[in-house]
Amino acid sequence: MKPQIISVDNHKFIAYPHLWDMGFFHVFTTGDMDMGFVTTKSYPLLKEQIAFIMDAFEMKPRGLFSGYQIHGDYIESIVTEKEGDAFPLGRMSPESDGTITNIKNITLMTKFADCMPLLFFDPIKKVQAGIHSGWKGTMLHIGPKALKKMVAQYGSNPRDIIVVIGPSIRKCHFEVEADVAIPFMEQFPHAGDKIVKVDSVKYHIDLQGLLREELLSEGIQAENILETGFCTHCEPWLHSYRRDKENFGLMAALSILI
Repeated sequence: MKPQIISVDNHKFIAYPHLWDMGFFHVFTTGDMDMGFVTTKSYPLLKEQIAFIMDAFEMKPRGLFSGYQIHGDYIESIVTEKEGDAFPLGRMSPESDGTITNIKNITLMTKFADCMPLLFFDPIKKVQAGIHSGWKGTMLHIGPKALKKMVAQYGSNPRDIIVVIGPSIRKCHFEVEADVAIPFMEQFPHAGDKIVKVDSVKYHIDLQGLLREELLSEGIQAENILETGFCTHCEPWLHSYRRDKENFGLMAALSILI
């Protein structure tokens, strides 16, 4: 299923609106906003942009939760609205690359440029997770770990869970050398054409494909994996760390149980 690109006051957002109707509001911002403090150096600007998004989509969340995103595999469970440390946008989990909760009307925020932003939603148990899965997180299997945490902590059935894979760098441009490719081959021994040597030094890796195979093996239904399909490096209207280098910006996945 293809996502919709929604324009509001010259800003573009990516979403699957049918999930809103199921109780899961979410949007991915695009290149016309920079959602990172490290890149904007301005919390007032970030607050203004988040407020704009919530007003535009008529959302009134009580608070915002985010991980610091250290390219690891720790996922913080938000069981009260005081989890994590206070920071200017809300609450921050300093060691995590993901957050998971069953609390309604709070925002989970995941920042990304080329890394995969993953959204998990269980419409039966009413649980959501926002996960930052860069190549390091993918190698650490953070996506399947989020799924297992939903099952263990909230009683989710993998067959019910919907996973959205947001805009991220794809196989056409995720180029690495042996120091990265070989550990990937060790972690994903059945990768097949998802890890391809393109010359004497370089390899291309299909991060989305590797994740998809893992999710299927854990019981996620194929029709419940929604892949936006946009390559951040290819699309000039999206931020890309690899393409833009020191001029890169960050996008955000914002999600709320409603």
